[in-house]
Amino acid sequence: RKEIISVHRLRDRDMEVREAAACGEGTKVTAHRLGLAMETVKQYRGDAIAKLAARNITHAVVLGIGMGYVNIEAVLEEHDGN
Repeated sequence: RKEIISVHRLRDRDMEVREAAACGEGTKVTAHRLGLAMETVKQYRGDAIAKLAARNITHAVVLGIGMGYVNIEAVLEEHDGN
């Protein structure tokens, strides 16, 4: 099992990208909404996965929720609003 790299603080964009993934938003939509290149969004996702020692973006989202890095209330509100 990988050890979580706790010394790295997650940047605001890391959290925005992970919350977008938690809301089911794809890379292309996230990139457009945040005004970023798709490769940049992919890099943020990869960074979040690495920083949390996750297996994939879904695992990073679950870990992020558990660690308080993803605002589950905001995700649920977004889901209910669609």
